Amino acid sequence: MPKRVWTAERVVEEIQQLEKSGVDLRHGSVQDEHKRLVSAAIRYFGSWRAAVEASGLDYEKLRQSSEEQRLQKIGKWSEERILAEIKDLKDKGDDLRAVMVKNKYPALFSAAVSPRYFGNWRKALTAAGVDYDTVLSRSPRGRPKRTDVWHAGLILQKIREMHAKGQSLESEAISSHYPRLLRLATMRFGSWHSAVDEALSKDNSA
Repeated sequence: MPKRVWTAERVVEEIQQLEKSGVDLRHGSVQDEHKRLVSAAIRYFGSWRAAVEASGLDYEKLRQSSEEQRLQKIGKWSEERILAEIKDLKDKGDDLRAVMVKNKYPALFSAAVSPRYFGNWRKALTAAGVDYDTVLSRSPRGRPKRTDVWHAGLILQKIREMHAKGQSLESEAISSHYPRLLRLATMRFGSWHSAVDEALSKDNSA
């Protein structure tokens, strides 16, 4: 089967089809499931947002609509419920790394990292009495994972260095220039936003 070739027209068609299917078109939401489309969009249009707008869609309106829906879901939570859920997962021996919780319990993760409650996953775990560094360095069976520890520290250090140099930390810019960093950050912290928040919050408190 011949390999499909990306063109600006095909990028527009794919975005329009996703919109008709009700897919959340924010960059962070489509990055994992439609990596080739996002890469092609940035290549032809300079950024994901520009590609969406070239498809005849109002990116800001889509972003606001998605955010409103997210906040409606978050509104059903409370700090007490979030902490109770985390403690329950801990008691059951669940893997509490951000990427795992985000995939298995997206509603809990979204509520916990929202500004309304804890702001990031580390703070939520700490409030629940869970040591964050231990979670990062160990698998559910208690076996240390050297790659988790190494990558987590390296990612945070890289983000701080970029911030100190005044480089853009917007996910679209990172996707274009540092795709591996974006992928690792998402794997280790659940999202690029959470990784940045974690790196800068620790940096500011130092």
